[in-house]
Amino acid sequence: MIKVQKSLFKYLQQAYLLAELKLFSWSLKEQQNNKKKPYLIDNGFLNLSFQFSSNSGRLMENLVFSEFCKAGKSLYFYNKGFECDFIIKNKDNTLEAVQVCYELTDQNTKREIRALKKIDNYYKTISKTIITYNQEITIEGIKAVPFWKYFHQFD
Repeated sequence: MIKVQKSLFKYLQQAYLLAELKLFSWSLKEQQNNKKKPYLIDNGFLNLSFQFSSNSGRLMENLVFSEFCKAGKSLYFYNKGFECDFIIKNKDNTLEAVQVCYELTDQNTKREIRALKKIDNYYKTISKTIITYNQEITIEGIKAVPFWKYFHQFD
């Protein structure tokens, strides 16, 4: 079954329907040997399956992934004890940490902030940002910015 899944993923990648992010590490061996995080190239594919609840968070994260790809960013994720949605490795080898959250609420704000603060225990970042649908606030020194405003800088 695992071989079939790997083959399917490979075919979807070759057809430019799916992309995978690697776990961030300075070690290439560790990147290759760890799990990867799949993203669909087009958000429309996420809506093809039956859903029991709103999928706005996953759609938003997938949209952010697509925009980073269009901007030519070198993308990774981190997931060892906590998850950071995106680690961007810049050309000068500096790192940026990005969380994606459709809407910051009392239930998820601490989790999103905690992940961005914890990443510096493992890798030093030059910036930490939460991309939201339409909220703009600063919490504990971390900026939450609307999607449109964040990606406007790449125009």
